[in-house]
Amino acid sequence: MATRCQIGFFQTMPSVQTMIKELNKGGTPSAIALIYKHNNGSPDSVLPVLTAFLEKCERNQDPSYCAAWYLHTLISQHIEIMKKIRPETNGMDYMGHGIDHEYHVDLDYFYAVANGKVVAYRCGCDNWAKA
Repeated sequence: MATRCQIGFFQTMPSVQTMIKELNKGGTPSAIALIYKHNNGSPDSVLPVLTAFLEKCERNQDPSYCAAWYLHTLISQHIEIMKKIRPETNGMDYMGHGIDHEYHVDLDYFYAVANGKVVAYRCGCDNWAKA
């Protein structure tokens, strides 16, 4: 089963209370950019890649720029893995990543990113909490 998540890139980090309220409500996010990851969305998989990326990203204060390069990083890594698993393809047959315009209601995790910092949230029994 997939562990789905979204990574939201914000101009400033929302408070925990604001973020939980927004996630529980669903719909249109206050995030500048929203990335969807279909699987491997648990903190053990996401945080090492995301934090390493943020340490290298020179424009952490620009959420659109940062989100675009993070998505590029995820897709590049995915292509290399898929080329090894399925050498007959170009590695682009199934991405598992995308750009969103609203919060998904069936996520397992959400990561809020602002100015090089990350806060993880976990959904348990339809109620969001800080992870």
